[in-house]
Formats: sequence, C-alpha cells, structure tokens
Amino acid sequence: MKVELIKKDDIEKYRSLILPVVFDELTEVFSYEESEEIEYLCLVCTDPEPVSVIITELEGFGDLNILSIYTRPEFRRKGYGTELLQSTVKVARQIFQWDDDETEDDIILKTLFRLPGEMEEDFAAFLAANGFTDFVLLEDAESPDTEPGEDGELLNVWSAYAQIHFYTEDTAVTDTADNADRSSDTDDTNNIDNMENTDSTGK
Repeated sequence: MKVELIKKDDIEKYRSLILPVVFDELTEVFSYEESEEIEYLCLVCTDPEPVSVIITELEGFGDLNILSIYTRPEFRRKGYGTELLQSTVKVARQIFQWDDDETEDDIILKTLFRLPGEMEEDFAAFLAANGFTDFVLLEDAESPDTEPGEDGELLNVWSAYAQIHFYTEDTAVTDTADNADRSSDTDDTNNIDNMENTDSTGK
C-alpha cells in the first residue's frame, strides 16, 4: 500500500476514481495560471495499481473539505480509505500556516454526502469509524420540499465532521488518526513527507 500526491498533469489518469463534478472542477481550476497557494490535496493509494483517491479542498483557517473519496469496490474494507484520510491530515499539518504565537490549533475535517440506500449507510459507518461526528441531515429525501438532484433521484444529503487537533511539534493528535504511526512506502517523486516546492497536487 502506497500513498502518493497526484500531479496536475496526471489527474486524467484517475478520472474513474473521482466524482465527475469534482473532476470537472479540478480540470477547470488547473487550466488557469498556477497559483502559489495550495488549494487542493489530491492523493492516490496504490497496491500496486490505483485503488483509491481522495480530493480535499483547503478552506479558510485550515479547515479541510473532502470533495471526493472513492475506493474500487473490490478493494473496500481493506484500509485504503482510512490510509488516505490519515495521509491527508498528515500533509495538511505540514502546510498549516501558524501565527507566531500559536503552538496548537483545532481545525475541522468535513464532508457532504448524498448516496443511495446501503451506500449511504456504508459511507456513514466508514466516516464514524474514522472519528467523524455530528452527522446532520441537511435534506430529507422524504420531505416534500426536497428536489431531485441532477441524476433525477431523491436522496438524503448529510454533513459530517471530525475535529483535528494540530500541534506545532512533529506529532498531530487527530480523531481520524489514532493509529497514524503507520507510514506508507513512498518514493521520492511524490512523497507526501516532502511538500516543499509543490503545487496543489504535488507537482
């Protein structure tokens, strides 16, 4: 199991592992002039082929918004999604902007999800197992006020978040990474331990 940063120029390779609307957003943003600010964290887990991808948007105050996380069905319940969540927190901590007088801070790892039937239950269970709390039903599929999505389906829309505690020291204490001492075998090309001189996807 290896976790790597996805380079801008390689994003097309992972289209099938990214929500279509999120993929379209990324390709549009990446077509603009490069920015020095890191706006998105795009990570892939391989074993040895790509099996899982997470796309996270860095919001104000360091909060992390998971836009897309997907694992190929035959590789689910084997720790790939959890590894990506832990690696996202690890990278986010490395690029966190500290004020001069700060030694620790809390940020939020959050997500919205809209899934049918058992997929909704399975994803909620995955999030809960990784420290997500305060699940809020934003849109009830059974409410007369709820409108169908672009796919024509009436589905619940949920939000959930995990609180992450960052220290300026080398160790981050986080609800999503109680066992984050595990390290991924990464090469030097897209190593998540080295974020210097990288763009939003590690180029």
